[in-house]
Amino acid sequence: METLTSNHAHAYAGFKNHASSTRISTEFTVLDQLRNAYPNHTVTYAAKSPFDFRGYAKAGLASAEIDKENDIYNALKCFRKAPGPRRDTGGKPSLCDVVKFGRWNFTWEEHQYILYEFEYEEPLRGPVPLFFILTAKEDEAVNEEENSLTDQLMFAVGEWSTSLQDDIYVFDQQFWQKSHELWESIKDSTWGDVILPPDMKQSLIADVEGFFDNKEIYKRLAVPWKRGLILHGVPGNGKTITIKALIAALASRPDNIPSLYVKSFDSASASSTGSIQTIFSHARAMAPCLLIFEDLDSLITDKTRSYFLNEVDGLESNDGILMIGSTNHLDTLDPAITKRPSRFDRKYHFRLPGEDERAAFCWYWREKLGGAGMGDGMVDFPEELCGVIAKITEGFSFAYMKELFVMALLALVRGATGDEESEKMVVVNRADAVPPPVEEEEDNAVAELEKKEPDLPEVPIPEGLRANVFLKVLRVSLKTLVDEMENTEVTEWPSTKKEISPPVAVPIRGVMKGNVRGPRRH
Repeated sequence: METLTSNHAHAYAGFKNHASSTRISTEFTVLDQLRNAYPNHTVTYAAKSPFDFRGYAKAGLASAEIDKENDIYNALKCFRKAPGPRRDTGGKPSLCDVVKFGRWNFTWEEHQYILYEFEYEEPLRGPVPLFFILTAKEDEAVNEEENSLTDQLMFAVGEWSTSLQDDIYVFDQQFWQKSHELWESIKDSTWGDVILPPDMKQSLIADVEGFFDNKEIYKRLAVPWKRGLILHGVPGNGKTITIKALIAALASRPDNIPSLYVKSFDSASASSTGSIQTIFSHARAMAPCLLIFEDLDSLITDKTRSYFLNEVDGLESNDGILMIGSTNHLDTLDPAITKRPSRFDRKYHFRLPGEDERAAFCWYWREKLGGAGMGDGMVDFPEELCGVIAKITEGFSFAYMKELFVMALLALVRGATGDEESEKMVVVNRADAVPPPVEEEEDNAVAELEKKEPDLPEVPIPEGLRANVFLKVLRVSLKTLVDEMENTEVTEWPSTKKEISPPVAVPIRGVMKGNVRGPRRH
C-alpha cells in the first residue's frame, strides 16, 4: 500500500522542481507528477471556479483535513476585513490562506479522496488556481454507480457552489466568496424603496426582467443572450438602492436568478487581468445571473480596459449574463465601453430628484416613521408636510434628504423644538490662552454663520403647519446642510451606498415666520 507521507513529499518535490525552472504546460506536468507519486489512484484536475471544495466542507457537507506535516504546505497569508458595512454587525476580521500548494484528506458520503490545491503564475494571465482530485483505484473498482466517484463528488460540489441560498457572491482580493451578511442587508429591499420617475422605473424593471424572461426570443432572433446596463449620475440619487431592489427581485423569481457583486479587480497577490478572467469564468458557470460592477469607472483602468472588453466580447459565450455597471462619472469611461452596442446597451441617468420625486421620498419616510403616531406622538408628520419639505429641498439629492431627516429626528430625540435662537459654541483654545468673553465668542461664531448663509428661496407655509415642531427642527437642520452642499463638490456628495453618519447640527439664529426658505442651486 502507498505511504501517503512519502508520496506527498515526492509530489511536492516534483512541483517545486517544475516551478523553479522553465516550463511549458504546468497542468500536464503536475498531473504527470501526481500520477507517478500515486500510482494506485486516479487523478482528475479541474479549475478552481466554480468548485468550492473547502467551502463545501465548511458548510458541513463533507470533511476536509489539511495536511501540514513536514512543512509541505505553501500559502500566502491575507487579511480580510470584517464582513458587513459596520463593525456592530458582529463580524470579525480574519486571516486567510491563498494556497500555492496544499493537500487535504477529503471525506464525502463515506468515500475517501485526496484533494490537492495549487496555484502557479502564467505570464500575461496571472495566477492560475487548480484542484486535483485523487481517488483510490480499488474504491472505483467496487463503485456501482454510472458516474465515477470523482465525478459524483464534483457534481455535488459544483451544484452546491453554483447555487445561492441566502447568499450573494462577492469578488474581492482574488476570491469569489459567498456573503450572507450582504444578503441580509439587501433581502428586504423592494421597488417600493426606489423613488424614480415612473417611466424610468418601469423601463428599468422591464429591461431587467424582460432579459431573463425572453431567452427563447433571443435564440429565435439568433442574437447572443447577453446585455449590459449602466446606471450613472451624481452620488446619492438612487443607483445603489436600485441595484439592491434588482438583486432582491431577481432572487424572489421562481427561477431564482443569482447576483454576483464585483468589489475590486486588484489583489495583493494577483494581477487585475487574472481577476477579470476569474470573474467572467465564474459568471459563465452561474448563468443566468446578474453581474454587478459598482463604481465601474474606478474598476476599469487603462491597464485593464482591453482585457475587460475581450472578456465581454470574446469567443467564450456570455449567454445569460446581464451586466450592470454604476458610475458617478460617465464622462470618464472610455467610449468603447459606453457607446459600443452589445457591451452596455442602455444607460439610465439618475438625475437630482424633481419636486414630485422629493415629495414621494417624503411620503416614503412618513410611512417609514409610522405617520403621525410614530413614537407615541413624538413626531407630528401630517400629509401636508410632504409637499412643503419637497419645495424647501430643491436641489437636494436623496442622500442629502435622508441626512436631513436623520438630523432632524436626532435633534427631536435630544429635545429640540426648533425655537432655539442659538446654543453656546464650543471653541478649543490652548491651555495658557486667555479665553474671550462668552458673549463675544458667540457673536463672532453666529456672525460667521450669518455671513455664509446661503441664498434660500421663499416657500409659503400653510397656517396649520407653522407651529409644527418637526418642520421647525427640520428647518434648522436644513440650513446646516445647505451650507455644506454649497461648500462641497457635487461629485463628493454623500451616497446611499455607505452608511451616512449624521453630522452635528449647528444652531442658526432666527425664528420661523410664515415662510421657509429652501436651497437654490446655481
